[in-house]
Amino acid sequence: MARRLVEKGVRFVQIFSGGWDSHDYLERAHAARIRSVDKPMTALIKDLKSRGMLKDTLVLWLGEFGRTPDNNRRGGVYAMAGGTIIKP
Repeated sequence: MARRLVEKGVRFVQIFSGGWDSHDYLERAHAARIRSVDKPMTALIKDLKSRGMLKDTLVLWLGEFGRTPDNNRRGGVYAMAGGTIIKP
């Protein structure tokens, strides 16, 4: 749907994925969340690229904050505030 909106001239499309606010056992809690967004986002980017639309599209993937499971597996340490992945 996001790609179809862009094709129709919509200049801004937001895709929301909630349920990421975990306070313990992050690896287990986020495993299903990661799977739920990884393939659809990959498909969107591949779709945009195959149609020649990616070169004119800015894709932002971001969150409000992060936690670092390497330092505290129970999620008590904040990291990468405003973390963003950008694919111009």
